[in-house]
Amino acid sequence: MKQIHDVVIFCAVHSTNEEDAARIQAFMKSIDPELGFSPCRESESLNDCLEFRGAGPCTPAQKEELLARCDDDWDEDDGTWWAYGFNTTMFDDQVYYLQFDFSF
Repeated sequence: MKQIHDVVIFCAVHSTNEEDAARIQAFMKSIDPELGFSPCRESESLNDCLEFRGAGPCTPAQKEELLARCDDDWDEDDGTWWAYGFNTTMFDDQVYYLQFDFSF
């Protein structure tokens, strides 16, 4: 039996178009189909940005694929991985900030 980890996701999208957020969510679901996402909302701390959260079970292989395909330069601390799109190469140029928390 494969070991399952939980993942919690936070994403800030540099757009107010919910279709951009839906495209970003669809990409992550293509790697881990069991992910679920909250409705998008306007970011309280960033102008002209939407944000959403996600969560779901994640196999070790899915974890590695999410990390490998979503960004090229992660910071990590105690199972939480994060990156900013303005100084790394994200999978989508509308991603402003992305965080995966695998510490559960």
